[in-house]
Amino acid sequence: MHKHRKPLLSVLGLALLGVAMFVSVVRGPRDSFDQKTWLEANSMEAEIKCLRGRMVRHLREHVLRSGMERAAVIALLGPADAAREGELAFGLGYCSSPAEGSSLIVHFDRDGRLTHTSLAGM
Repeated sequence: MHKHRKPLLSVLGLALLGVAMFVSVVRGPRDSFDQKTWLEANSMEAEIKCLRGRMVRHLREHVLRSGMERAAVIALLGPADAAREGELAFGLGYCSSPAEGSSLIVHFDRDGRLTHTSLAGM
């Protein structure tokens, strides 16, 4: 029985760490969106600290608005980390897990106007 206890405790510890990180980002303290901080948050340290992730709630609720043009979103957030027709993805950092990055996905209609946002990896 003792052989299985140590791996189980490790798994439980990692699960609790993941939950704590999720709660701190999604339910915990938030930062207001700051464009300068957002644009400069492109280092590994910023990704680990989830600097963009801490701003994402305020960004989604108060800054990004339905109907915004794609060019206005890019002017605000900088170049996307990934793009495909109808979507731009912006990396947020390792917000919910030390093994998986999170992203803000901005969705556009056929006219290039923002329809909604979603989160991946959170």
